[in-house]
Amino acid sequence: MQACNIKTPNPHKNNCLLFKKDFSNTLSPLILILQSVTQIFKILNNN
Repeated sequence: MQACNIKTPNPHKNNCLLFKKDFSNTLSPLILILQSVTQIFKILNNN
């Protein structure tokens, strides 16, 4: 992710933006899965 902050020629910058987009698209479902898993564990622990 650091490479994004360095001033570089445009092609690299575009690749970096695409990477960030893909990264957030991948991360969002993972966070949702983690949240649901923690909820399930809470329910199991209560019973």
